[in-house]
Amino acid sequence: MFQIQLRYFQYILSLSIFVGILISSTPLISSSFVGLTLIWLTEMLSGQFDVNGDKYYVILILLLLSFSSVTFENFYPSIETYVTLFIFLLVLMIYFLFQPDVNVFKIGNAVFLTAITFLVNCYIIYPLFQENIFHIS
Repeated sequence: MFQIQLRYFQYILSLSIFVGILISSTPLISSSFVGLTLIWLTEMLSGQFDVNGDKYYVILILLLLSFSSVTFENFYPSIETYVTLFIFLLVLMIYFLFQPDVNVFKIGNAVFLTAITFLVNCYIIYPLFQENIFHIS
């Protein structure tokens, strides 16, 4: 059921990209791209962790950490991307230090996927991408 709901969200976000192109709304297109990357991360993490158990909080924390690039850029635009990436990796490693029942393989995959999503979200909100968003979408 969870995978079906994620699929519906993907359809809606894909449709919103086309609507954003039709009405020339850059924020709608950007938020749709960020939403699609977060749904991709949710699918990948739900495949690794047991979503029927108490691992929802791990997936939620990883989603919030990967979305932190957008929030940092909106609240603190003067902070460089590499500083945000360093803070992100530090918080991510500290978070996984206190996870007792997650093995190293799952931690490595989760860190890799979350870092990729973080960097893609950084790229989406980068001003150079925003200038060319209609050509990309």
